[in-house]
Amino acid sequence: HFLEVLFLPPTNKSLRRLSLARCTKAGQAGLENGSAKAGSLSLESVTRLLSDDGAVYLKHLDLSGIPMGMRCHLPLCQAIQRHAYLTNVSLENTGLGNSSAVRRCVGELVASNTVQTLDLGWNCFSADVFSLL
Repeated sequence: HFLEVLFLPPTNKSLRRLSLARCTKAGQAGLENGSAKAGSLSLESVTRLLSDDGAVYLKHLDLSGIPMGMRCHLPLCQAIQRHAYLTNVSLENTGLGNSSAVRRCVGELVASNTVQTLDLGWNCFSADVFSLL
């Protein structure tokens, strides 16, 4: 899995920007082999990459246009919130508005002390969720 090499030195200490924008297979289950985990493994790797043993100096993360399953949203948003260096995050058109945990997810994102630019475009949010922004 190509994301796994990002955990290895020197990449894990030097990576500053990661854009998987529109890499739709990163979020979709592998239909060709019947595996329901193929896409979630990619997103789990991204979430793990945001941990203390991952890309610790990452500043820019773009996952735009990747359809994500609901179970990926909250762990990803929590990892973004905890990351010490992320300043730019794009989760545009990821299906975040469809998640049952959307309010909690958005709350995690806006609670980040480092994120300065947050793109959540093309996700359908209720008025209640918009009140958090």
